[in-house]
Amino acid sequence: MPDSVTDSPAGPVAVDELDLAVIQAVERSPRASWAVIGAAVGVDPTTAARRWELMERSGTAWVTCYPVLVTSLAVAIVELACTPATALATAEKIARDPQAQFVDVVTGTGNVLATVVTDGMAPMSTYILGRLGTTPGVTAIHTHPVLTVHSEGTHIGHAALDKAALTRLPEPDHGRITGASDGIDDLDRALCLVLSRDGRRPLSALGRDLDVSEATVRRRLAKLTKLRALRMMVEVAAAQTSTPLTAWYTARTPVHALTTAAATITGMPNIKAVTLVAGPNNLVFKAVFRDLADIHRFDTRLNRLLPDLETTDRKVVLRPVRLMSRLVDPDGYAREIVSIDIRGR
Repeated sequence: MPDSVTDSPAGPVAVDELDLAVIQAVERSPRASWAVIGAAVGVDPTTAARRWELMERSGTAWVTCYPVLVTSLAVAIVELACTPATALATAEKIARDPQAQFVDVVTGTGNVLATVVTDGMAPMSTYILGRLGTTPGVTAIHTHPVLTVHSEGTHIGHAALDKAALTRLPEPDHGRITGASDGIDDLDRALCLVLSRDGRRPLSALGRDLDVSEATVRRRLAKLTKLRALRMMVEVAAAQTSTPLTAWYTARTPVHALTTAAATITGMPNIKAVTLVAGPNNLVFKAVFRDLADIHRFDTRLNRLLPDLETTDRKVVLRPVRLMSRLVDPDGYAREIVSIDIRGR
């Protein structure tokens, strides 16, 4: 796939119920064959493949993955305060860094929010202090080191497939990056980086990309899956979902109630991600909404379910800039592929 995501001749795709079903099937089984996905959705393999290709070409939906296991993974959610009128330029600049894997322009004093991933705490310190701290326009930095990624939600929470259809799809162990790297070599890392660009790339094409046999690719994929080293993800342009508005929350709860609070928040339908972080604010989570009024309803329910939880900040995303391996436009459509190789600068 080229670095630039080329729009289809018809422009952005208007997602219909069949497209949603294909997306949900791909999300459940990111590398299942089109025959398997088509059977679950109720169409022939060619139709399923054509629907997905059109969405991918237009930047409407795509499959990416986390970087492969590294020696000592470090993750932080970083708030950047910027001088007036520089927030978007700052966000677009740092979004090209492999380490800044999610970047949003948000409301509030810390008006750029970035999820930073590095190979260890020393590179994290170097990146935050030496790169972000010296970026023109940045006036303050607030860092939330991530202790645990408690959960990651679905793309839009839309139940396009019934239970019978879902049973036709294998549900692989998506895995979670843990920081261990035993048994991982340069070929595994190269394979993961190729998959970050196109998570459904065929085995034969992966073999050509890496100059190895198809059988070698198959064995390496099986190994990475067994090691829980391959986290496949589906992303969808926000404008094509029923919940196009995103908000980031920081909150605090007593330590003894932290696990329960994280599990409760994870179970709410709006949730995209829940992380436990170091500091007085020990929870950061991301949620999606239909509109601003929906945020109020969510907050009311959250308070009812977790009366001891104190929400310390709520930042509404004004402009998404980067989602993992994609730079996105204001509506969330992928427009360019960028590197997630955190072993770079």
